[in-house]
This record gives sequence, structure tokens and C-alpha cells, in this order.
Amino acid sequence: MTIDVSIDEQVCDCCQGKLHKIGEARSEKLEFVPAYIKVIETVRPKYACKRCEQTGTENSIKVVPVPTTPIPKGIATSSLLSQIISAKYQYGLPLYRGSRDFPL
Repeated sequence: MTIDVSIDEQVCDCCQGKLHKIGEARSEKLEFVPAYIKVIETVRPKYACKRCEQTGTENSIKVVPVPTTPIPKGIATSSLLSQIISAKYQYGLPLYRGSRDFPL
């Protein structure tokens, strides 16, 4: 999944020049799907202004904020957390036994 800055925001705040892509920030989350776990990778392109880089003026980098997660800076999605909580509290599964179901 790619989350990008809108075309209207791909303009330098300083000189109104067009921003160019300088890289991207990647993050991965784990999602529980019954019978298997899959990795969901989120790509957030980063943009900067070439004109400001060349002139040496202040250069700001634009990137879309990280999507919110149930646990800040965690890699588990709500589906994985609900599976772990259900196994622990509904089925009485000890956490050490549940950890071998999710080898990371």
C-alpha cells in the first residue's frame, strides 16, 4: 500500500517550486488472517524542492504521516491483537504457548 502526498501539496512552501521525490519511508505491520499471518508494507514517498536545494535556502521535506495503530510504534494490526487477546482470555491460552504460534 502506498500513501502519497497529494499533487496540490507537492509544492515548496518557501519558493512555490515543484517538489521531487528524494526517497520514501517504509513501515511494516503484521495482520492476522485465520490460518496464516501476512506482512502489510506501507510506502510513504518523501518529497523535496530541487530549487531550494540548489540555492541553499531552507529545504523542507514533505511526507504523509504514519497511519495510526492500536499500539504506537508497534507492528501488530488490530486483527492480530484481537486474535492474541481472544486466545488469552476467551480460550485461556498462556502467552508463552501463544508465542510459538507466532514465530517472528
